[in-house]
Amino acid sequence: MEAFDYRVNQNQYIASLKEEEVPEEYKLLLQTVGLDAFKKLIILFGGVTLYINTPKTFVRTVRDKKVVDDYEKGLSYSEIAVKHNITDRWVREIVKKTKGRGIANDN
Repeated sequence: MEAFDYRVNQNQYIASLKEEEVPEEYKLLLQTVGLDAFKKLIILFGGVTLYINTPKTFVRTVRDKKVVDDYEKGLSYSEIAVKHNITDRWVREIVKKTKGRGIANDN
């Protein structure tokens, strides 16, 4: 006797999922991303522990790129520091780290 494989038709069932059928603990996520994206998340990441970094991580990445862009435009360390509300020393660290990866040009 063959074992029943529930996964065979799971995408079909997920496709027909309605908002009111979603358990309460997932409602905030559903409302945030919408039903279609929620269904994609279920299919792609169902059963997986998913960690999303804090906003600070993404802000830092964008800020560091802007710091390097300003450095490459010829702004001084102190001008960049004031513009991005960080210290001169931190500007130097960001530029040094980026230069180490071969991204920033020397001023």
